[in-house]
Amino acid sequence: MEIAQDVRELLVGSATEQQLLADMQNYHHKYCDFMNKLATQVSELSLAMCPESRIFYYQLQCAMYKDWTAAITDCAFMSSTCNTKTLEAKLATYEQVVAQILKQDDACPTESFPDMPVKDPSMEQWIHMYEAHRKKIASSQG
Repeated sequence: MEIAQDVRELLVGSATEQQLLADMQNYHHKYCDFMNKLATQVSELSLAMCPESRIFYYQLQCAMYKDWTAAITDCAFMSSTCNTKTLEAKLATYEQVVAQILKQDDACPTESFPDMPVKDPSMEQWIHMYEAHRKKIASSQG
């Protein structure tokens, strides 16, 4: 009897499973790069931000992290409907939301997102969270 020398051999039985894990790892690296860039951008802007904005960006990062870990964990199960296309779509969603939010920080605080198509419920939730944050900031300044 041959005994697996590597734990991955026990957990990953087929070439399909091996490819799925490799693809998931690639998307996770992209996600990590994205989050590092976001943290750097927020850090660079932090001196110009009010404390509430820094808290908001931290909460946004936490929300995206929870959403990402749930998706990637779900994707790891072969019986799941989540696949690497889902991870790709989530990553694109995060990038869209952050690009819009960072662009909005330079605009009017109460302006909304009229030209952004909202197809993802988590994206819609983040946009509403951001709009509530901006309204709170605007009301405290006015």
